[in-house]
Amino acid sequence: MGIPSPSPQLVTKSDTLELTYNGEPAKTKYISIGTAGNLAIKDSLGNTVIIPANALEVGTLHPIATGKILSTGTTAAEIVAWF
Repeated sequence: MGIPSPSPQLVTKSDTLELTYNGEPAKTKYISIGTAGNLAIKDSLGNTVIIPANALEVGTLHPIATGKILSTGTTAAEIVAWF
């Protein structure tokens, strides 16, 4: 799975803003969640993808690459991005 970054970032869900790391637009290597729920993201083609709650285990690093975690459609909470 690889080694996660030493500085994971808590995500603020947004339908308009891209994720950033050190002030620059960035894509995640992993995502973890603290509270179960759906996760709505933009894929590499710009399509909205909703990952259902039963596909995401709480406290696990999921190898998901995205530059945007959407507010609309996301019910998971305590989302952490690993860059």
